[in-house]
Amino acid sequence: MPAQDQDKQSRDRCVDYFAVTDPRDVKRTIHQTRGAALKKSYDWILRHRQFQRWRDSNDSQVLWIKGDPGKGKTMLLCGITDELCPATKLADPQAKTFLSFFFCQATVRKLSNAHAVLRGLIYMLVKQQPLFLSHVQERFKDTGEPRFGDTEAWAALCNMFLEILRDWNLDKIFIMVDALDECVQDQDKLLQFILQETKELPHIKWIISSRNHVEQRIRLVDSQSILSLELQENTDSVSEAIGVYISDRISKLESLQDNPDREYVQRALEKKAEGTFLWVALVVQELEDVDSWEVRQVVDDIPKGLDDLYARMIDHINDPAARSGEYCQLVLSATTLAYRPLQLLELGAVSGLPDVIAGNAKNMEKIVKKSGSFLTVRDKTVYFVHQSAKDYLMEKGGLSIFPSGPAAAHHRMFTQSLCILKSTLRRDMYNMGALGTPINEVKQPEPDPLAAGRYSCVYWVDHLEQAGSYEELQDTGTVDTFLRTRCLYWLEALSLLRSVTDGVMSIQKLGVLLQVWVRF
Repeated sequence: MPAQDQDKQSRDRCVDYFAVTDPRDVKRTIHQTRGAALKKSYDWILRHRQFQRWRDSNDSQVLWIKGDPGKGKTMLLCGITDELCPATKLADPQAKTFLSFFFCQATVRKLSNAHAVLRGLIYMLVKQQPLFLSHVQERFKDTGEPRFGDTEAWAALCNMFLEILRDWNLDKIFIMVDALDECVQDQDKLLQFILQETKELPHIKWIISSRNHVEQRIRLVDSQSILSLELQENTDSVSEAIGVYISDRISKLESLQDNPDREYVQRALEKKAEGTFLWVALVVQELEDVDSWEVRQVVDDIPKGLDDLYARMIDHINDPAARSGEYCQLVLSATTLAYRPLQLLELGAVSGLPDVIAGNAKNMEKIVKKSGSFLTVRDKTVYFVHQSAKDYLMEKGGLSIFPSGPAAAHHRMFTQSLCILKSTLRRDMYNMGALGTPINEVKQPEPDPLAAGRYSCVYWVDHLEQAGSYEELQDTGTVDTFLRTRCLYWLEALSLLRSVTDGVMSIQKLGVLLQVWVRF
């Protein structure tokens, strides 16, 4: 291979290390799921003195936006990003200002740890200015593989990021990190980096958002400030924004077209919303299926507050008249305990639903849509509408969706996972016909025989661990039988899924669980 091609391949692999995810794709997904940011609902922040000082003054470096769940923090940051973008290199190659952002999501592993945040931020900067690669390439081998191991990864990422930020040719960099509270791994390290490591770089402008419970263990300096959405001076602006948002959403409801109750609905929702955009979105979603003559009664019956609204959804699911209630409970249980968002067929495989539903993506989508408004489906993948929905099911709705406890639900997901793997795994799953085929040359067949079992391949051991069912490890037990009859097929499937590392970790966990079982 010519040296020039080798260099390009090395650079591409180096960039791939940072491309755990493209934050721009995550932002597009947020827009698809929640709708695009409505300018009239966020433009108040653009007029706010703290924001203007942050944007325009050299004396303001960090603006931390805090608020309760559903208060619109993500939409605020999406709107700010949209406003700043045109004057940065993301939109104008001739601009000297850079913009990088990251949206944390606790329900997605690759979006919920500090390493992923820094990698995503670095990736966006390198895509805007490829010359930034010179600051990181020396820490990578000629093959494009990192010279540092997992234990040194955080320090290496911080040093690489700082070298980019200190580049003498930089004018200004706007950096945004949304939902810091959903960075569940190494959150303190990330906050330390933002507030401490970059405070001597005045041309770096950070905006971060989080729920109120995230505490800074570092004293803020003069260039770092907090904007609380719950302060009286801001609640009026949020309330006005909510009013605009309600007006926009109900204007699209067919049941309120030429309906004299429209003004009544507007006032009632404003009164009950309590400054929570998510509450409005969920209520409007419910009103979409309501006839015009019933709208007023439904609005009167809807409670204030997210928790009470979630409780009402659970009550509807548990209503004896709801024939799909048991199926909805299984769906909510599996989705809540899953380690990543599940595709429809994956959810069917681990939830314990009847085969006639579980094996049919359209039927699965119907059941998901019957499960209140906790979940949404996009591109055949099931997501929570908001982190607060998952939090509620874990903390307050547990008796409804985990009647025998979370451990029993984990055990069901473990058992269902082994069932799907036993029924689908075989030799040469993708019919390649030859050993040693490079993974980059593997073509996924359609339909994919691993479609329903992808999640189970990677996470069945994790559910066994959480179930605490050590007896499953005994001789002739389900795990023993599976490994004796399907181990090589399982390893092949993991390689096709590019998840061999996950398989190694699973085997290590099995070894630990076996030691525990022996002691018992």
